[in-house]
Parts: sequence; C-alpha cells; structure tokens
Amino acid sequence: MSTDGQQVTVVDLHNLPERAQRFVVGVVLAAETRKKEAAGPGGCCSP
Repeated sequence: MSTDGQQVTVVDLHNLPERAQRFVVGVVLAAETRKKEAAGPGGCCSP
C-alpha cells in the first residue's frame, strides 16, 4: 500500500497529561483496528 497523495493528520500530544495521551492513542488504535477487521482477511494490502 502506498501513502503517496494521501492526507496525513499530525496531532501533538506532548502537552496533554499522560492520562489524556493514553486516551487519545487508545481511541485512534481502536478505530484503526475496527477498520482493519472490517476489511477482512488480507485487509487492504493483499497482493
């Protein structure tokens, strides 16, 4: 899979308290995991 031409969002978490950082990372990982699971076996990147 290529990321050429794709939008990237950068979020600066370093000023957030540790608990808030963990929350944000957890939410992002959960969303990405749901997308990957919904893609099924082989996901988006199967040859």
